[in-house]
Order: sequence, then structure tokens, then C-alpha cells
Amino acid sequence: MSDGARDRIEGAIDKASGQVEEAVGDLTDDHRARLQGHVEQARGDAEEGMADVKDAAQDIGDRAREAVDDAKDAIGNAFHKLTDR
Repeated sequence: MSDGARDRIEGAIDKASGQVEEAVGDLTDDHRARLQGHVEQARGDAEEGMADVKDAAQDIGDRAREAVDDAKDAIGNAFHKLTDR
């Protein structure tokens, strides 16, 4: 499992846990529980955002590797054309 997928799952769990804690705080009129629920939901949002950043970085790295490989192939082909004359 990729780091991005793991962060996305952890984020969803934190958000759900925060929603439950916030609901408990609402039912029991517990301001601290409501606040903690908001904090957990924010943590979940941050983890999901980090997953997006990690996925984007992985994509950029993959594209860079492909570009380097394409450049190597083009240089190799050009070299062979020059030496085959």
C-alpha cells in the first residue's frame, strides 16, 4: 500500500472518529468533546491533504523518470544513426 493510500485511510478514520466524538459532545453538552471532535476532523483533513501531496510527488517523479528514459533513447538512437553512416 502506498504512503498516500495509507494517509488517506488514516485521514478518513480520524474524520469519522472526530464526527462521532463531536456528536457525543453535542448529546452530552460536553464542549471539550465537541472541540476534540473538531480537532480530529481537522487532523483527518490534513492527512488526506498530505496523501494528495505524496501522490502528486510520486506522479512528478514517475514523469521525470519517463522523460529521462525517453531522452536516453533519443540520444542513443541519434548516436546510432551517426555511427551507422
